This record gives sequence, structure tokens and C-alpha cells, in this order.
Amino acid sequence: MEKFGCPRKFITIVCQFHDGMTAKVIDNGEPSNAFPVTNGVKQSCFLAPTLFSMTFSAMLSDAFKDCEPGINIRYRSDGKLFNLRRLKAITKVKETVIRDFLFADDCALNVNGEDEMQMQMDRLSSFGLTISTKKTEVMFQPAPGNQYHKPQIQVNGQTVQAAQTFTYLGSALSNCVTIDAELNNRTDVLAQHERQIKHFHMRCLRKLLRIRWEDKVPDTEVLKRAGIPSIITKIRKAQVRWAGHVTRMSDDRIPKKVLLWRTR
Repeated sequence: MEKFGCPRKFITIVCQFHDGMTAKVIDNGEPSNAFPVTNGVKQSCFLAPTLFSMTFSAMLSDAFKDCEPGINIRYRSDGKLFNLRRLKAITKVKETVIRDFLFADDCALNVNGEDEMQMQMDRLSSFGLTISTKKTEVMFQPAPGNQYHKPQIQVNGQTVQAAQTFTYLGSALSNCVTIDAELNNRTDVLAQHERQIKHFHMRCLRKLLRIRWEDKVPDTEVLKRAGIPSIITKIRKAQVRWAGHVTRMSDDRIPKKVLLWRTR
């Protein structure tokens, strides 16, 4: 990891945590003899997430450092988020390439064609990581007017399963290149969750204010007596704050680039 910029002192400290590590296995209440642990990290080690993120990011950077394939996006970041006329202007438009999206220990690769995807997978699998084909899926979205064909992507000689839909961070993508699945997924779940959250919130307020159901006090009056807005209003404000947080990010951050993505 030193070649990726990690200080030697940091590497030494991490090695001291894991050098000479041994483990035992308990079988029917009896511990086994101690055996050396030559790979991995300690169970529940607080360094594990940080070490994984550093190693995985460094591995991706090295794998794709001289790689051109990816999804080209165009965006403009000098306008305000809700000033659509300014954001759609053809001047001061920037371009970048998005190749991967990371979340915890998941990685979603993005390319424009089947050949490029196979090349990306070959580069990623060349680092010695075990890629489970049972947990890995590939989805092909044809351009409007083009015919769909099932992609044939292989990892270590095994064909990756082709998916019709793909969910990433709550967003539902479909191979038919429509937003129907996304709209159905978000409206159904959001409406259901909003009803549950609103019901729980009002029930708590009624108990705190000692309002019985026999009193027949409407929800609007309960909120007025509590002096607070509805929980749905708070959720909406939090979503707007999140959008503001993204727009205040530096221009090199991927969330901001995607939020300000121009379709043309």
C-alpha cells in the first residue's frame, strides 16, 4: 500500500496489530489448538472498514489508471440548483467519466458496451480478489430504438447472471430504459413509510399531550398544541438540506456531478 501514498509509519502500526495473529475455533464447547491467521483482519477490528476502503480504492485506482471506458457525463456547477435556465446553458459545461460507484463493500462498474464491461471485469479480477458470481449481476440498457440482447460477461470462466432490474442505494434501474420501475418503487415505498411514520409520530404526540381518542381531536390540532410541524414536513426539509449539502460540495465530488448531470 505504500506505493499508493500510505506513510510507512502507518503501515508499520497496522502490521503490528496483525503480525503473529492466531485464532481458535470452538466446537461443542471445546476450543481447538491455536492456528496462525495469514490473511484478513481481526474480528470486530475498528480498523477493518478503513483498511478495506483504502485498499479497495487503491486497487480500483491502479486497475483503471490507464483505462478510458466509462460513462461520460456533462454537467455545469456554477449555477444554482433550482435555476434550470442557467444549468441548461451550453456554456461552461464540464465533462467527466464515471467508471464505478462504491457503497460499503459493493462496487458497481459502469461502461458503454459489453466489450468494455468484460475488460473492466478482467482488470478488477486480476488483483486476486474472490468475486462471487452468485452475488454479481450485469444489466444491459440498450439505446432507444435498439434491440435488447442478453449480455455475456464472464468472471474467471463463469458467466455472470443478467438482471432485468438493478437496485443501487434505493434507486431501481431497468433494462428497458424507462423510469417506470423507479417511480413504482419510490412511490409505493415512500407512501407506505410515510403513513407508518406519520401514524407513529401522532400516536407519540397524543400520549405526551394526554389526548385520548375519545376526545376526537384532529391531527392538525394535535400539531398546533405541540407547536411543531408534521413529521412529513420535517422529512421534506431534510431532503432539501441534503440537496443543499451536495451542491456545496467541491466540483470534483461524484455526488455533485451526478446531481447536476445534463442530458444533452
